[in-house]
Amino acid sequence: MLARVFCRLDPGGNPSCKKVVAKGSLALVTDKPLYFSVSRTGKIVLLHMKIPKHPTLIRRSLQARQKELQAQCPVLAASLVTLRRACGNPRCRCARGQKHVGHYLTWKVQAKTHTVYVPVDLLPQVKQWTQEHRRLKQLVHPITQLTLALIRTPVRARRHPHGRS
Repeated sequence: MLARVFCRLDPGGNPSCKKVVAKGSLALVTDKPLYFSVSRTGKIVLLHMKIPKHPTLIRRSLQARQKELQAQCPVLAASLVTLRRACGNPRCRCARGQKHVGHYLTWKVQAKTHTVYVPVDLLPQVKQWTQEHRRLKQLVHPITQLTLALIRTPVRARRHPHGRS
């Protein structure tokens, strides 16, 4: 996944920025705020959000997203992976190609990866917890953009005090 912002000056001397998102042979170029995620199949899913111009509308949108930010279950900031391994016993089925399946959680602490085994009976709960973390993480970026837009609105209002542009 490649995500970059390219800026250049237009003929009037104003900066013009384009966001480019690329995955394999797919490339997207836009100058609008771009929110995206990558699905498990490797497809880019666009999460486009229009930011309103009026401060009241920005606040309403911000409050609605903040309500969604509440966790609905425990949150687990880790990746759930499934590994297939051979045990090393020459008489076991894994020696003939049918490897043992194990589920593990991995996470990083100060650039060091930690791993823990997940028992099969806890697997559905752990999946739900990691998906909840992913959902909350996707909500944070639009909230940040709306908050920044709210900060910028008084600057626009001072430039155009009578509503003229």
